[in-house]
Amino acid sequence: MARTTYGISTSAITWEKTKSEINVNETGLVEISVEGAVNSTSITLADALALVPSTLPTTASGPIGAATAYAGAKISTKSAGYEDGTWQVRATYTKGEAQTSEFPDGTDQSDSDRYERRVVVQEEAILSHPVALAFPTKDKNMLANLMSGNIIANPNYDPESEDQNYEFAGIDVATGEYSIAQTFSHTEVTVGEITASPLAYARLIKVGILTYQRKSIRHAWNTSRNDPATNAQYRKVGAVVDQPPGAPTLADGLQWMLTGIIDSSTNGDSWQTSYEYEASGAGGFLGVIYVGGEQVTDA
Repeated sequence: MARTTYGISTSAITWEKTKSEINVNETGLVEISVEGAVNSTSITLADALALVPSTLPTTASGPIGAATAYAGAKISTKSAGYEDGTWQVRATYTKGEAQTSEFPDGTDQSDSDRYERRVVVQEEAILSHPVALAFPTKDKNMLANLMSGNIIANPNYDPESEDQNYEFAGIDVATGEYSIAQTFSHTEVTVGEITASPLAYARLIKVGILTYQRKSIRHAWNTSRNDPATNAQYRKVGAVVDQPPGAPTLADGLQWMLTGIIDSSTNGDSWQTSYEYEASGAGGFLGVIYVGGEQVTDA
């Protein structure tokens, strides 16, 4: 039933079809701009604005005719003003395109979906490097003690001297002094294309190298829908996922994680959603922390 204001219904708007415009953005969000004249000036400007329907009229007398493809488009903005002796109303309606195809995991992909990919580096703790994680537990414990100060670099170490010829020292419980020689293993471990020993990492820490730059692949899936992301998808943020829509296939030992979802809407019915993913380092994400992670910490 048409809403009325002072006996004037929404049918009292004469839509000026030549001023209608349809725009589709890069992710398939349809924005329809319309304009019409109110067939009365005996009402207030606010009342004229109230006549604008919340859903796009798609009848033959509507601003774009009987365009059933855009039926259900919801209002995003509206305005009213005085022009040519009558009240003029303007509005924009939005709707997500409905053409979709289904991915194996059940998520919908639109023909207008767009993707963005960035390959960057980010700083990580040196002991989180896949090679360091693959060291035997004893060596990882020693490196952790070196990081925390329970083991220190011997300030008097001289590889050419026979006096105090040990590079790292631990605390002598009896004296409280750093006088117990600590020997890091020379045994090398290989992960991917990187080979190193616990001693090599100890020497990096010794000179103050406590972080490294990990290469990271970030992928975004940008889509428009008539609904926001689902609660099931929200629950997957922070979890390992299978192949994201439009993402490259990773090499063996690497995994994708859904790291964020951004939903935006101007009317609560038409949504633009960005799903953000990040690839792991070699070995995958840590299984003791992340759901679906494959990387283990013990050799």
